[in-house]
Amino acid sequence: MLKKSRVLGKIPIPYLIKGSSCFYSTVVTSAPITLEDSLQSILSDIQDGSNIVTPNKPNTNLLTSKQPIKALKHLQWKTNLRVKKTTRLLKYSNEKLTPEDYSVFVNQLMDVYSKDIELLNKTEVWKSLYHIYRVFVVNAVDDGNAMVLYDLNQFVRMFINLNDLPLARNVFQLILKNSKNGEIPKDVQTICMYLRLYCGALSELWTTQTSRNFYQDLIGSLSGSNASSIRIPSHIAYPTIGVPQFQLLLRKLVEDPEYSKLRNTEMDSLIIQALGHYKEVPFLKQYISIFYGIDENVTITETHPGIKKLTPDSQLLKSVISAYGHNNNITSGMTVIGSFMEKYPEMNLDKSFWRTTIYWSLREWNKYKDSKGSQPKKAWNLMLNWYATIGKAVPFDQKIMLYRLSFLKSRKDHNAAIRDVQQVFKRIFIKTEKNTFIVERLVLYAYQRFIIKNLVNQNENAKCVDFINEWRIDFENGRYLERYFKELTHPKNESDEQKKLNDEDDDYNFPLFGTNIL
Repeated sequence: MLKKSRVLGKIPIPYLIKGSSCFYSTVVTSAPITLEDSLQSILSDIQDGSNIVTPNKPNTNLLTSKQPIKALKHLQWKTNLRVKKTTRLLKYSNEKLTPEDYSVFVNQLMDVYSKDIELLNKTEVWKSLYHIYRVFVVNAVDDGNAMVLYDLNQFVRMFINLNDLPLARNVFQLILKNSKNGEIPKDVQTICMYLRLYCGALSELWTTQTSRNFYQDLIGSLSGSNASSIRIPSHIAYPTIGVPQFQLLLRKLVEDPEYSKLRNTEMDSLIIQALGHYKEVPFLKQYISIFYGIDENVTITETHPGIKKLTPDSQLLKSVISAYGHNNNITSGMTVIGSFMEKYPEMNLDKSFWRTTIYWSLREWNKYKDSKGSQPKKAWNLMLNWYATIGKAVPFDQKIMLYRLSFLKSRKDHNAAIRDVQQVFKRIFIKTEKNTFIVERLVLYAYQRFIIKNLVNQNENAKCVDFINEWRIDFENGRYLERYFKELTHPKNESDEQKKLNDEDDDYNFPLFGTNIL
């Protein structure tokens, strides 16, 4: 079914991939935080744990009472979450607590985390909860227990979210240790976690000098209030398995019926990311063609007979554009994305997908070879056309608009900026005496200042006045824009050095509800 490539060469097929201590990574960490500090930080934010979840019926014990924060406070008060003391407390409790009770408790805490990340965003706390789980639950149940497999995968996901890759891998090694012959269990989530941990399918960890340069340039062009929403990704060491081991896994997933029947869009998106990481572009193209009937020559075909048909989603298309972008082929990537949109018009593409697409189009844009910015323009128009096709207005997204503004500023294209204001901001702001869209307002002010400054620099003062009259969102905004226009057209006497400083930062020095934000 699949042609040979460097990935699918002629290779032996022993056991899938066994646990090994060689899967190790180091991570750059901040100053150590004690468990007690972490717990106190959490608990100080909570006055009453019952405000988080209200039980619907009487409960049998504290761990399953649907008040996980209250239970966490109790354990911290009794044992400070020390593994031996907590395990002993649970084991000999008068409530006769079971491993299942602790599993419920941990999953309730994870649910709290998913709803309010800042509340439980403490690695030390989760590390203690995991080690308690390992002793109180894993050691007490049989190998291959479905509950344990699910929970351990949840711990892996948690430590990935907390940027603790070594600990996530340690948890996964426990999964392999408890599985038959040390093989990866035939379980979708476990396979997906393996792809993330060991096969490069965490594109957010693809930090290169190119990506760091991109973020530094972006922050430089968006200095001020809006720059706070942009962060240079911290570097995390991310060693992955070699090509031969990846070959082995891929053949299992594609050709072994026991594994191929598990395919879903999440697994496909991770496989595509992994292929991008390993720079297997020929096989990447082949994979998309066989399983989705798409290729970069704008050819749309039926998927291969007998292959499980899946409808792509935002996550899968994010992986496609990231894989192509990572291999310096963003133009082909956007062509493939366009073919996906044509073949699968029922897809629901969310803002995170468009954010990723705009990001890669800018990151791979060479302003010296492509002075017109054809790649960023194509990505932007692709988004506009998509929303027009489905009959929806373009939704506001802070990062997308800041990416876009940095591009327009580099080209001094105020006409495109005016169109953006009409297409994106018009539906958000209603002219009132006091508009309260804070984040949107910050970005709109940046657009307004850029447009006004550019028009003044081109002696288009009449157009500038028209723009101010049309796009003032309230009295305060209008008064500020008029004052800014007067400053530009009637400059005060100042030194050349001071003028330079003002030019660098005045795009983001504006009032918000009477306050100067810097």
